[in-house]
Amino acid sequence: MKQSSSRLFIWLESVDSQSIVCYKPRPSFGGEGSFAVKTPEKQKRNSAQANPKEFIERNTLRGLRAVCRDWLVIAGAISLSIYIEHWAVWVASVWVIGIMQFALAEAVLHEASHYNLFRSRHLHHRLQFLYAWPFMQTMND
Repeated sequence: MKQSSSRLFIWLESVDSQSIVCYKPRPSFGGEGSFAVKTPEKQKRNSAQANPKEFIERNTLRGLRAVCRDWLVIAGAISLSIYIEHWAVWVASVWVIGIMQFALAEAVLHEASHYNLFRSRHLHHRLQFLYAWPFMQTMND
């Protein structure tokens, strides 16, 4: 057991030297402390910094499917409200169209503005009439 002179940290090493237990007193709670076990796996995981680009997968087919799905749902809601002609269906259609417009204007346009929607940057600008122009926005650099 190692003990520092200021008594801020007390380190205890286990018998097998694989894990380290650290006792950290909390002065705001009357000196009560908490134990944190640091294993080699946790130390490796914490030391390796995650790169945000590792979580981004640009897929043109998936991006096109998202845009087309939103427009098809909007067209379906419009068609259903015209076909059924009932006030409850109209209210539901307005609600569904609003949700899909929010999905297009916020989620899809946001991903497109970071060039994460399609693989090609050119395709982001070429297809902006589907997700930017209906909301009076453009994809200018």
